[in-house]
Amino acid sequence: MSKARLARALLNLADYVGKDNGGGRIQLRLKIGQGDLAAMAGVARENVKPDHEASGAGRYRHAIIRLLLINDPKALAEEMEFGS
Repeated sequence: MSKARLARALLNLADYVGKDNGGGRIQLRLKIGQGDLAAMAGVARENVKPDHEASGAGRYRHAIIRLLLINDPKALAEEMEFGS
């Protein structure tokens, strides 16, 4: 369930601040903490893992996320639907 919520939060962010990065990827340039992202998703901070590649979200390694690359938005949408 937490993966689906995180997927939904990431896709919502992509709708507002995402830019097409080519190849079906979406780039988000923003400063957001893992705790803030967890709050947006309604999940515990521990569920926002530094390497959240399984959801198609790419990698981020810092407490403050400056750049997030969604590698596969379709996979993220499927994760959101699957977990609902």
